[in-house]
Amino acid sequence: MSMRPEHHLSFKRLKWMILILLFLVWFINGFLFKLLDLVPRHTEIVAHILGKEHANLITKLIGTGEVLISIWVLIGIYGRLSALMQIVLILTMNIIEFIVVPDLLIFGKFNLLFAIGLSVIIYWNEYHFKTKPIGLWAFFKSQPFAVRAHFDFSLVLTFSIPKDQAIKRLPAPLLPDTFDEKHAFLAIAIVKCNGLRPVFFPAFLGQDFYLTGYRIFSKYININNKRLRGLYILQSQTDKELMKYLGKIFTRYQYRTSDVSLEYKNNIGYIRSELSDMEIIFREKGEEIVLPDGSVFPSWKEARRFAGPLPFTFSVDQLKNEILIIEGVRENWNPEPVEILNYKIPYLHGFDAQLASAFMVKNVPYSWKKGKIEQLVEV
Repeated sequence: MSMRPEHHLSFKRLKWMILILLFLVWFINGFLFKLLDLVPRHTEIVAHILGKEHANLITKLIGTGEVLISIWVLIGIYGRLSALMQIVLILTMNIIEFIVVPDLLIFGKFNLLFAIGLSVIIYWNEYHFKTKPIGLWAFFKSQPFAVRAHFDFSLVLTFSIPKDQAIKRLPAPLLPDTFDEKHAFLAIAIVKCNGLRPVFFPAFLGQDFYLTGYRIFSKYININNKRLRGLYILQSQTDKELMKYLGKIFTRYQYRTSDVSLEYKNNIGYIRSELSDMEIIFREKGEEIVLPDGSVFPSWKEARRFAGPLPFTFSVDQLKNEILIIEGVRENWNPEPVEILNYKIPYLHGFDAQLASAFMVKNVPYSWKKGKIEQLVEV
């Protein structure tokens, strides 16, 4: 049985309070007391232990290290390693001071008791709270601000796959969003995206790139018992190194780099990626475009209704027992059917996939609302 959401939030607030406390302890001791030398007693301690000749320099180096630790604490990445290092440093420094210079400590030998108490708090906070991890790293990954972009085009190929193959790749509580209760779907989207940026950034700071996304159609019953249809990201690829790193910081989608190009010859489109060994050949207009052979959809209208753009993207963090929901907002979304003349997509090798539909949209303003986190509760 999982903890109730209100209990989880209380523990999470407490963890944030402890995180801020630890940040302040390291930052104040490092920056104010040592680097700015507002408390000369710290330099005196170093001089008594290591000698006066280089006491000032060593104190500044120690202060720099403590500031770096404060930043590490605030970011929250590799929390257990951070906690272990903090405990070792705190106990080591205070034991040495307890033995060598107790008369220079604020509380004399009783300072060691405070060091032990702080170490216990650090250990308890990191190893016994179930609401870990937190920090700026986890905060950024929850997409705490809205994002906007412009799609030059988005080509989406939708493949029907066996329901059990989708279930194996979806974390609980997500379920496959099925057609006729038996066909699950894997969508592959190739997007030319321009000007991606937080909504409060000017346009010139936006990033232009290709995005290739592999997603499973999924559904989630939220805390208000409302069914949400959306996508679960299996993998995301971009042609820009910067976007790969930004994607790893601000999303949970584990971006990779892969080259993508689009060219047209005699009204035939060619999308290629050498690194992914992918090729998609398609035709947009001309003679009547029919549904792919073997499609589970009876008509383009039904395919557009079911496989059209799903508003939500889901990301489940089972460690924290929570789901992140991001809602997309689109304008001028008028998908046109395209004919897939040929394709080679190695990512499909792990699926029994049958092409069900393919649509393209062009010139679309798009945005994503700030992420919403819901706590999962086992019944």
